Amino acid sequence: MLGCAPGRGTTPPRGVVLTATVDLGRTVATTSPYAMGIGVSTYGATALDSPDQLAAERRLDARYVRLPVGWRDGRVTSSAAGGPTTLDVPALADLYRSWGFRVLAVIGGRTTDIDVLPGDAERIVVALGEDMIDYSSPNEPDNAPGGSLDTAVDVAGMIHAEAGGLIPGAGVWGPVWTTYDRASVRAFAEAMGPDRFGGADYHHYAMGSGSIPTRSALDMTPVWGDEVRDVRADLRSLGLPDRVAVDEYNLTWRSDDGTTEADGGFVSPASGELVNGRLFTAVNTVFVASVAGHVMRAGGTAMPYATQNRALGVMVQNEYDGDTAHHPASGGRQQPDSSPMPAFWGIAAWTGASIWPHMADRFFDVSGLGGSDIEVFAVGNEAGGHNLVLINKAESHDRVLELVVRGSPDRDFELFQSDPDAPYAPPRRTRSGRTTNGRVTVQVPWMSVSVVVLQGG
Repeated sequence: MLGCAPGRGTTPPRGVVLTATVDLGRTVATTSPYAMGIGVSTYGATALDSPDQLAAERRLDARYVRLPVGWRDGRVTSSAAGGPTTLDVPALADLYRSWGFRVLAVIGGRTTDIDVLPGDAERIVVALGEDMIDYSSPNEPDNAPGGSLDTAVDVAGMIHAEAGGLIPGAGVWGPVWTTYDRASVRAFAEAMGPDRFGGADYHHYAMGSGSIPTRSALDMTPVWGDEVRDVRADLRSLGLPDRVAVDEYNLTWRSDDGTTEADGGFVSPASGELVNGRLFTAVNTVFVASVAGHVMRAGGTAMPYATQNRALGVMVQNEYDGDTAHHPASGGRQQPDSSPMPAFWGIAAWTGASIWPHMADRFFDVSGLGGSDIEVFAVGNEAGGHNLVLINKAESHDRVLELVVRGSPDRDFELFQSDPDAPYAPPRRTRSGRTTNGRVTVQVPWMSVSVVVLQGG
C-alpha cells in the first residue's frame, strides 16, 4: 500500500455536498475480470523484448489483450500496419496466457489488414491453439481499399471454416469496424449466424479529425454504454450470443488530430505537428476510466488502444532521445520508456494496478448525481469487497460527495485518488476509515479518478 498523503483527508471536506446512493443489494450488470482489457499494438517495446514493458503490463493487470496476428514471410507474426515482421506472436500469446490473461487474436492479411489468403487462418490457429483465446476477423475492413461489409463477412467465413476444423464450435468476432455503425454490426452478426458468430466488436474514438472541446469529449462518455446496450439487444433479437467488445478506443485515434491550442493542442518542436496535448494530462485518465465504466456496466468489454503507440500509448514510447515535447505535463522531464502514461491510470481504476483489488464480476445500482460533473460506479472486487469508482470531470473545481451505501453493514474503507497535477504518478492512498450508518463523505479533486475500497465482510 502507498502511504497517506500529508494534509489530505485529515479534516471533513467542506462546500456544497452532492449525494450518490449505492445499493449493493441490487446488481445491474454481470461482468467479468476479463472485461477490462487493452490493445497490444506490437509497436515499440513488447513484453517479450523489454523487462520494463513486461513489468508495466503485468502490473496493470488488464486481462484481455488484443493482438494483431498474421502469416507473413513464412511465420506467425504481427499483422499491424508498419509493425514488426519478426515478432514471435505465439510466444507473446503464451506469455499472456501464463499470466491468466485471455487473448483476442485479430487475424490480418499478408500485406494489409484484409488480404488474408486461404490457409493463413489455419496456420495461425495451429500456432496459437484454443486455450484462453478468441479469434477475430481482420482489422477495420471499412478503412481498406476494396473493403466492405461483404468483404468482412467473406473473410470471416473463410477464417471460421479453417478455425472450425481445428476448434469445434469456435466463433469469429467482427466486423471490427472503424467506428460505431449499429446497422453494419447487426448485418455482420446476422450474416455469420449462430454457427459462425463469436461476438461483435468495433472501434470508437472521441476525436481524430477535428478539434473537440474537453467538456464536449467528456460529456460523450455515456454514449459508449448506450451503444453496447443497443448492440446487445440486436444480438439477442437475432438469437446470438450478446457479447460485445469496444476493442479500440481512446480520446483520439491520432495525436495530430486538429486539436487547437485553445483545446489543449501544442506544436511539437520535434515533429512540427499540432499535437493533442490532452493525451498527456489527467483528461485522458478520466476519459479512459469513464468510457470503460460505461462499457462494462452495459455488459461489454473495454479495450483502450494501445500498449505503445507514441502519444496514444498506455505506456510511454519516447520518439526521440531527450524529447520532452511529447510529454508536456511531465514537469519538464522525459518519462522513462514503458512507464505509465495518464491513460494507464484510467485502466487502473478498474484493475487496481497492484495498488487496490482488481474488479470482479458485478456492477451495482447507483442513483443520484443527475446533471453533475461526478460519475460513480460500484463494482465487486476480488478481495470480497467492493470498489466505488468516483470520476470528477470538472476542469477546475473539486467536488464534495456524500456516498450512501445500502445493502451492507458499516465497513472499513481506504480511499485512493489520482492527482490532476501529476498525471503520470500513481494514485495515492489519501484516507482510511469506516463508514458511519452507511455513509462516507469524500472530496473528489477536479479532473481525477478516486476509488473507495470497501473491505470485505
